[in-house]
Amino acid sequence: MGELMARSSRHRVDLHDADFAMLEMLEERMGLNRSEIVRRLVRTACGTGPFLTAEDCQNIALLSQQMRRAGGNLYALLDALRQGFAVSDREAEAVWQELHGRVMAIEAELSELTASHGLKLRRSLSLPEAVV
Repeated sequence: MGELMARSSRHRVDLHDADFAMLEMLEERMGLNRSEIVRRLVRTACGTGPFLTAEDCQNIALLSQQMRRAGGNLYALLDALRQGFAVSDREAEAVWQELHGRVMAIEAELSELTASHGLKLRRSLSLPEAVV
């Protein structure tokens, strides 16, 4: 879950009971430990990364895998063309359309995962919106 850090330090944080209850709720909802929640909140508030749940991170890994597959399909098509295999326009168009659709769907989901979390947090903290 957490990233390897070259150096870390411990700090004490005083929270009201209601704030601590919310932190515990976030732990359960996000599937992350307290330290990771605080790290991600700080990074998101400073605009250096989105605040993603453990599930969101898994979804990003799956989307990345799909992108690699799409890239492999594109490379296979290009390789066939380089080797002189003729592909009809109709066959090529079907492949390009499907790949384009997959790439656009993946891009939209990744954008939603990353932008929505940061935007919600920035608005709740009255911070300026990050330039994307």
